[in-house]
Amino acid sequence: MRPHRSDDKENTDGNNNSDHYYCTLEQLTLVANIISMTNFFNWFAMTRTFVNSFEMALTSIALCYWDWTGGSYVNSRAFSFSLFWALMACFVRVSNGLIWFILGGFLILSILKRREFSKFGTLFKKIIGIFLIVFTINVVLDYYFYGYLIFPIFRFLKFNFTSPLSQFYGTAPWNFYLFQGIPILTGSALIPLLYGMRHSLSSRTTSEIMYAPFVQMKFVVLLNIIIFSTLAHKEFRFIYSLQPLFLVIATFGYHKIRLILSSWSKVLNIVTSLIVGATMLGAVTMSMYHESGVISVVEYLHEIPHIESVGFIMPCHSTPWQSHLHRNDIKDLWSISCEPPIHLLDDPEASYKLKNYMDESDYLYDDMPKFLKAHMVDHKGSQDTDVHEWPQYLVIFQHLDDKLMHDYLKASTYIEEKRFFNSLGHWDSRRAGDVILFHKSSSK
Repeated sequence: MRPHRSDDKENTDGNNNSDHYYCTLEQLTLVANIISMTNFFNWFAMTRTFVNSFEMALTSIALCYWDWTGGSYVNSRAFSFSLFWALMACFVRVSNGLIWFILGGFLILSILKRREFSKFGTLFKKIIGIFLIVFTINVVLDYYFYGYLIFPIFRFLKFNFTSPLSQFYGTAPWNFYLFQGIPILTGSALIPLLYGMRHSLSSRTTSEIMYAPFVQMKFVVLLNIIIFSTLAHKEFRFIYSLQPLFLVIATFGYHKIRLILSSWSKVLNIVTSLIVGATMLGAVTMSMYHESGVISVVEYLHEIPHIESVGFIMPCHSTPWQSHLHRNDIKDLWSISCEPPIHLLDDPEASYKLKNYMDESDYLYDDMPKFLKAHMVDHKGSQDTDVHEWPQYLVIFQHLDDKLMHDYLKASTYIEEKRFFNSLGHWDSRRAGDVILFHKSSSK
């Protein structure tokens, strides 16, 4: 909580400590804003409908109102507000509970150390009461959207933690978050973050150090990274909920670096400006140009007045869907799927069977001519969801056009209507090159 600045005589006796404090606070706020707004991963993730972005926002709110004093504000409304959003974040993604188990543990230890048992009782009652409120809200929302009583949180735990099925989406080495995840998430703030993690950012005494906010934050970061590193399937966004803590630690780390290198302030300003400039260039490139074609083609389809059918023959989830298309008048709208093997969820041989499981996208790129012959027809006479009619509008990547479709469609009535720049290069060769939109004309 920000201390109140009084205007009494103590602040006018020539002592400028208060002015120095507020000058520092303003500087820290400015640094935090710059780090956050120039972070290219924020540009990438927060503009997309990732549940992790929502989780990170809820976590930020909860952390803002958390009791960092070790129990002094347990009775406050602000702390109740924090608990509400913390529990809501846990229901959004149950793994968010790692943050609050650690912070809650520190809070309980601090209360018990002070022998303030009445506050422990208050804390317990608040947790139970607010949990019941959040639980009820989630049950009602899930019932409304699913149409029946269901608890998705249990399937999430089963799929990601008690079965090997999450490996369907890929695996990464144990050091993924150390050498890829954290550097990508923090960008230009990596060095201040590492400095802040390594050095003390608090002026507390030794007896209080374990309950200092920065120590708690570092414990949260370290334990989360360790636990997430033990999981086979890893993604950058899985640790996005730690971004608020990265921001705080990096901000104070940068402030400490400036104090140490005060005699080199001009050089530091130049280096900082260059790094921030490079980060901004990366952010603009990632947000405005890289993989822009997959969005442009859907926006283009949105503007076409009359469409009977659209098909996307490309790796699954390559383009946005109704978030940009906004069309319920297209009779046949489909794309290549990559459904996970949910049927193996309770199978004791899931690990073995998962290695041989192939989704629709795998079958397509394993043998393209065979897939097209088996799954694409001129006139669909059945309700088989694996079979599609050749659509009025066909969307593919240049990679598929170069490899097969250019020659495959020569004898058809398809003509290339528009080509959209997508990327100069891509880690997935199947998504290489432009995005091409074909239109099936009535006559060749």
